[in-house]
Amino acid sequence: MVKIAKDRDFASRTAVVADSDRESIAQVEKVLKSLHYDVIALSDPLQASAIAKNHERALVLVAAPSGSSAAKLCQRLRSVRGRKYIILLLDHYHMEDVSLAFEAGADDVIDHGPDGFEVRT
Repeated sequence: MVKIAKDRDFASRTAVVADSDRESIAQVEKVLKSLHYDVIALSDPLQASAIAKNHERALVLVAAPSGSSAAKLCQRLRSVRGRKYIILLLDHYHMEDVSLAFEAGADDVIDHGPDGFEVRT
């Protein structure tokens, strides 16, 4: 189950969702559209920062590999101009990965395991 709160601070209501798993994208996209977000779905997480550059304010959900790769991806997203709310989708919820993600600038982390999604803040 996906739990994403409405954030009044993101008035543009644009969400960039990047994951190589089409089922995951469809699940998140459905929830975001029900919250009146315009969703840009990408199959390559590395494209997220390029797309986010075109949106001053956006919610960005990106599937990230474990470890330092997740941190580097988050740093790349955080370096993009504008205010972004970054949620990393991690395959495995390990405290080390979560710590790296938050240190790199993630706002939230979602456990992207086989049982679905759950937001961890």
